[in-house]
Amino acid sequence: MDPGNWATSINGSQSFQFLLISTILLSSLMAMLLQNLSAKLGIVTQFDLAQAIRLHTDKFLSVILWIIAELAIMATDVTEVIGAAIALNLLFKIPLILATLITILDVLFLLFLSKIGFRKIEIKKDNGAPRLFVNGMPVKFHGVNRHEFDPDNGRAVTYERMEQD
Repeated sequence: MDPGNWATSINGSQSFQFLLISTILLSSLMAMLLQNLSAKLGIVTQFDLAQAIRLHTDKFLSVILWIIAELAIMATDVTEVIGAAIALNLLFKIPLILATLITILDVLFLLFLSKIGFRKIEIKKDNGAPRLFVNGMPVKFHGVNRHEFDPDNGRAVTYERMEQD
């Protein structure tokens, strides 16, 4: 449960008193438990939850669970599309139907860009150490200590520049 939904649910509990607040508490505790167990599963087995289910269930059950997971993902995506459409409506006075179409086209456009190799950013192991990759190419970060590097003279830092900093 993200903090925005949690805060909205807390505000909604003013109307429903302890019934809603106890539901929020139970759902938050269950979410924390599932996240904890999923993290332990990933650390120990190097598999995510979907991969572990596929390995330990038969094909029919894994397909049923996959369909249920896809429906849950669609349900959350629908709320995000509607939220973005409402935001476009409030900010730019675009009619809701048109704002919804713009949001859907935006999502489809981003999916298309990801298919043609648009900035796939991932962290994966390279020689045993985690590294950042952009479009499959490793990215190196080089830090510069501003007290050891002069923008005009390079590594030769003058005393005046040190005092200036």
